[in-house]
Amino acid sequence: MKKQTLIGMIIGIVLPIICAAGYFYYTSLGRNISVIDCFKAYKLMSALMFKILSFSLMPNAALFFLLVNKNYDDLAKGLLGITICYGVVVLLLYCV
Repeated sequence: MKKQTLIGMIIGIVLPIICAAGYFYYTSLGRNISVIDCFKAYKLMSALMFKILSFSLMPNAALFFLLVNKNYDDLAKGLLGITICYGVVVLLLYCV
C-alpha cells in the first residue's frame, strides 16, 4: 500500500468524525447542554442520527473531487475506500 493511499484513508476516517462532532457542538450551543448530552438525545432519534452521519460524509465527497481534479489519485483512492466503508456502516446502523 502506498503512503499516499494510507494518508487518504486517515483523512477519510478523521474528517467525518470532525464534521459530526462540529455539528453536535454547534447544536449544543443553542440549547445550553453539553455535547455528550446532545449526542445522546440525537442517538435516541435514529432517523435524525442517520441524516447527521450521512451528511458528515459530504466533506469527504468534496475533498475526493478536489483531489481527483488536482491529480492526487492515490490520496483520492484511500479517501474513497474509507468513505464507502463508512457509508456502509452508517447504512447498517440505520437498518438495525
